[in-house]
Amino acid sequence: MNRHRHAASALLRASALLLASTLGSPAVAAPAPSSTANLDAVLWMQKAPEYGLVAAGQWRALADRLPALKRSGEALVESEQPAEKSRRRPPAIIVDLDETVLDNSPANAEAPTGLAFDEARWQRWLTRVDEQFAVPGAVVALQAAARMGFRVFYISNRECPAATAPAVAPHPDCPARRHTQAVLERLGLPFAADSDALLLRGDQQGWADKTARRQHIARRYRIAALVGDDLGDFLPRSEAEALIDSIGRSGTVAATMARPESALAALASHAGRDWFVLPNPAYGSWERGQGSRIACSSPWLADQACADAALAAKQARLVLPGGAQRLRLATWNMEWLMPAETRDALLARCVEGQPPSAVRALPCPRDPYPPVARHDATDLALMAGYAARAGADVVAVQEVDGPEAALLVFPGHVPACFVARAHPQKTGFVVRAGIPFRCNGDLAALDDDGAARAGADITLWPGTGQAIRLLSVHLKSGCFDLPLSNAGNPVCARLQAQVPVLARWAADRNASGEAFAILGDFNRRLEADAALPAPDSLWAALRSASPVARVTDQQAYRRCRAGERYTAFIDNIVLGGPLATLRRDLVHVPMADAPADAVLSDHCLLGVDLWAWPVQP
Repeated sequence: MNRHRHAASALLRASALLLASTLGSPAVAAPAPSSTANLDAVLWMQKAPEYGLVAAGQWRALADRLPALKRSGEALVESEQPAEKSRRRPPAIIVDLDETVLDNSPANAEAPTGLAFDEARWQRWLTRVDEQFAVPGAVVALQAAARMGFRVFYISNRECPAATAPAVAPHPDCPARRHTQAVLERLGLPFAADSDALLLRGDQQGWADKTARRQHIARRYRIAALVGDDLGDFLPRSEAEALIDSIGRSGTVAATMARPESALAALASHAGRDWFVLPNPAYGSWERGQGSRIACSSPWLADQACADAALAAKQARLVLPGGAQRLRLATWNMEWLMPAETRDALLARCVEGQPPSAVRALPCPRDPYPPVARHDATDLALMAGYAARAGADVVAVQEVDGPEAALLVFPGHVPACFVARAHPQKTGFVVRAGIPFRCNGDLAALDDDGAARAGADITLWPGTGQAIRLLSVHLKSGCFDLPLSNAGNPVCARLQAQVPVLARWAADRNASGEAFAILGDFNRRLEADAALPAPDSLWAALRSASPVARVTDQQAYRRCRAGERYTAFIDNIVLGGPLATLRRDLVHVPMADAPADAVLSDHCLLGVDLWAWPVQP
């Protein structure tokens, strides 16, 4: 599957997955890891003979099918070439790596109880070449495939540095590639020394999704079989997500597949024929219908405190209307977004310095600051494309001149709850059509001096058990990681004055038991801020007000555009109340493929997928 460590099910659910392993579990590879390992899953994969027998059985099924797969001439992944030409191409088998070919259960077992996935720990695991072993049956089956003339390709979401991804693979400097190839060679897997046989995320520009890598192989080979532990190893992301949603509406895999017309039932014909699905109870998109889990990840940590944490996590549920499985929240500072003619008219009568909130004006350009951004029709179309690519349900926006400007980039969405500010830089929201909401009035206290930006406050699904309160913020800029009490920087004092306002808002939500999130441009590197003592830390103030989690926690920074000078997130999403313990995945939409002269935004859209507990029929 991939390196993301998600929370696992209880042991009984793991056993149920074993029984259904010939069909596997629906899954989509996420942009970034964030969750906990689980005692039951680790124990099952390390100690249960049933796991070894099922895994070996799937690989044996592939080996038994090799003669028929070679004769059939069928291709699972279409290429641009005519079908008859595709049939004449050499046959290939594409396999996933983690929990399909390679057993990473020792890495899962090392995760401390109650902590999210640790990127540094995962990278250390990759270097431990001599401690990694193959999933039962994998080596023998793939060696047999190579002897029969099949080319074997390994597609994995182990990552190469995306910022330096080349136009043509392989990546020239990728530690994950070097370590992985060393493991494959040590285990005797075929084509391990061939750099073309291993295709990692970030190995080439545009290779975030596995679909692009499968299509790359299909240009030269006939894909005869796919092997993986996740639907993302077999289907495009959009199709996999649709399957997950269909299971959510039915409640269970069994109920879904009882309907012969269902898409999942139709896929059963592939199982054991040209799809070979390995069981993985440790992580995967199957759990996106079950919320998050906090549980012991090592056998020696199975104490009462861990059990209590697991129970608390199981009780934290996000229930979405209509049985939806995922809510995607996002934030985007859109850099002076307004119609070009509005910008030109305001700039013609600009004022010196940044105008106060009550004045509708733009600052005059002065060295070293250029005129405010001017987005022409081409720029707006590009930004709209990135917004569509994000596919967010709700976006907290900043530096947007009200509803009319928001619709330039989010056509079809509903602009909502923009603050009452004359200044063109406003906070607000855009909401997917059909989601009910209520505006709660501006958090005007953030604009304590008449020159800062108030917060926009919205409730989704108001008056229901699914209500979620959101706050869009754009805090004072200029004190990115200094102590808030830093006497040498007056901006820090202004940001420090905004902190108790945010903390009180979070405390009020926590006191009423609300699910809530604060989204926006914090103009603060919260990873560095979190290391500061309480008087100097925004994060410490929020944590004292309510249990909270930030979506960038333990996430490596991802550049927005080529040549960007920034090295840390200042945009963030802080989850509070029941949302803080949910299973979540970071979403980041870079604009690296935009023309260099495009005037877009100096920020990228940052989001989070929150995964829901299923609504039982």
